[in-house]
Amino acid sequence: MPKLTWTLDRRFSDHAHGFVAEGPGTYEVPEELVDEYLDHRSGGWERPTESDVDSEGSEDVSANAFDAAAFIDRSWQSVTSDIEDGAVDEHLDAVEAAEENRDSPRDSVLSSISDRR
Repeated sequence: MPKLTWTLDRRFSDHAHGFVAEGPGTYEVPEELVDEYLDHRSGGWERPTESDVDSEGSEDVSANAFDAAAFIDRSWQSVTSDIEDGAVDEHLDAVEAAEENRDSPRDSVLSSISDRR
């Protein structure tokens, strides 16, 4: 799979294709999405340079990597919206476990997970 670098200090979600970039780093993206991401209105996607790929400090993230703790560390509205939109369908178990491990699990998030299943 080709790699692209997400340069912005925020999350990128492609709900239609189920792809999430949690923050800056180099990600493997499906071949058919490369041009679409490079043309994205945010301007946040770039082709990685040799030093980005070879650098020890560079974060190399698989397209399947998912940080459930970071995902739920947002407002309940954002989390439930992404769940309801199907953006994390393949990670519902991880999201549920992370939410249940919070000091104060949010019923709205857990209900959204249950409804989505």
